[in-house]
Amino acid sequence: MDSDPRELETIPVDQISGWVADRYPKGMSLYSWWGVLESLETMAIPFYGLSPTERGAVLARAAAVVDPGVKVRDITPAERAYWLLRFASIVRDYLPPPVGVPDILTPDRAVEWALARLPLSRQATLAEIRRRQDDDDANAPAPGEGKYPLRGDSPYSDLTDTERVLAALPTVSPHLKDSRLREEAELWLAVLKGR
Repeated sequence: MDSDPRELETIPVDQISGWVADRYPKGMSLYSWWGVLESLETMAIPFYGLSPTERGAVLARAAAVVDPGVKVRDITPAERAYWLLRFASIVRDYLPPPVGVPDILTPDRAVEWALARLPLSRQATLAEIRRRQDDDDANAPAPGEGKYPLRGDSPYSDLTDTERVLAALPTVSPHLKDSRLREEAELWLAVLKGR
């Protein structure tokens, strides 16, 4: 069946999973998923001219769109975490705040969900960063030649997923209410800084 992934922006939220399964039984490309999610992210910022209620509906749709991607393994749980953190930052950063946003897009829930889905522990992340640095020093590619793909065959795909989530973490971590969660986020951000 010939479909355009951008249709995900308009179909009813409760039909998203079925729509993806029917139209993309073998999965959708990562670029298609990211294109849809970036489009929804852009629509959710106030400069697009939507009311707070309409922006809340866009963010609810965006949160719902990520789920089928994880279920069919087109999107890793860490990539879902990255997007949830980005959407949660929109909820916090723009006024007036959107209305009717799902609980998963509050800072505490988004960060809690994201940290629980990181593919590496803090110790393993530091070890992988050191290993990648040592490997890069020993086998530096020629300028313009990428050494590892962004996913899949890369020996560092778990590290890439972990770093992607950690890069989005500072956008919401200052807004955490749970002190235990804030402390854990700060420990992870220290890993990102190499400490």
